[in-house]
Amino acid sequence: MPKYNFRQLSNLLAKWGQSKQQLPVNNDTFKEKVISTLKPGYAPTVAPRRFTFVRLSLASVAGLYAIFLIVSPYVNQKFTAVTSYPESYYDTNMGDLGLGYAATTGLGEEQTSALYKFTDRIDFTNSTPITDTREFLKTGYQAKIKTRKVQQLGGQIQTMVRGYGGRIDSSSLNSKYGNISFVMPKSALESFQNELKGIVSERFLDESTSARNLLSRKQSVEKQTDSTQTQLNDYEEKRDALIKDHDSKIASWNKQINTLTVSINVLNQEVTTDTARLADIAKKIANLNYSKNLLKQNIANENNLYQKNLGYYDSSISSIKSQLTNLAERDQAILDDVETVSGSVSLRFVSVIEMIDLYVSVRYVSIGLLVVLVAYLLRARKQDDFVLP
Repeated sequence: MPKYNFRQLSNLLAKWGQSKQQLPVNNDTFKEKVISTLKPGYAPTVAPRRFTFVRLSLASVAGLYAIFLIVSPYVNQKFTAVTSYPESYYDTNMGDLGLGYAATTGLGEEQTSALYKFTDRIDFTNSTPITDTREFLKTGYQAKIKTRKVQQLGGQIQTMVRGYGGRIDSSSLNSKYGNISFVMPKSALESFQNELKGIVSERFLDESTSARNLLSRKQSVEKQTDSTQTQLNDYEEKRDALIKDHDSKIASWNKQINTLTVSINVLNQEVTTDTARLADIAKKIANLNYSKNLLKQNIANENNLYQKNLGYYDSSISSIKSQLTNLAERDQAILDDVETVSGSVSLRFVSVIEMIDLYVSVRYVSIGLLVVLVAYLLRARKQDDFVLP
């Protein structure tokens, strides 16, 4: 037995009725009787459509959800912005980093005082002259990867880093998340990126690079080197002057001692029997010996002072030379740092739904389905199948 619904039955009866349309013989009589029975002011009423309230409710919910899907990204962007603090929170004096607001920061008076002493030694001014156009760019590399195999891909990336002459500084991997920090030669970064793109699709890879000029550090080391070199030159000049002055004094005193010695020898060689002359000779020899001893004492004192000062200069010069060696190592370390890349790779497990969303946005698919649902709910009519007798 064939099945029909209301619409099919309506069409079937309409076609049958059109084929059988004819007026009865007493049509006018029947028409007058029907009109005479109608009450004045009668207006036909339309029966309410079934399930209208349910359809409108579902359509309203679907519409609100669609609006939520559209608006939610902008709402999230607004609320995830950096929190702005009241103007009173900030200090106009950059020298203390706003540490005066102990109540706001939670610091006590003792901690705040200690931090003031520390920040007083910090130079907050930018002393890099614009005329120095040298660039010592330190490159940074970051990559975010979505994958179904976090641990396996993480191990492969570590092998790649070591293969390009790099070093793993830290690594943390599990089934859901992973993070790898590494350092590699700057010349190998491009090859590493190309290989990484070969094993990870661009849809699942987010890369970023950064560069920071280390010119201020280089200039700081150069200024310290110049200052230390000037100090070294000054100490070496003072040392040379000390040696020259010491040698001059010792030579002069030794010359005087030799002169006194000659005088004493002359007096000792004088032959006389005169008692007065002998007494005078003895007195002169005693005075000459006294002067000679004073000169010898001066030489001894000068030698002691000379050795002390010479030791001070030698120690200072050795320390300054050590500082220059350290500064040279720091300068070379900056150059070596420029030729390396500090990188990090973070990995996150991605679900099937997220993978689909990377190709076709689930948001827009959901909105499309909701629009279709709303249209269906507004236009659909319940049509039950029934069997004709």
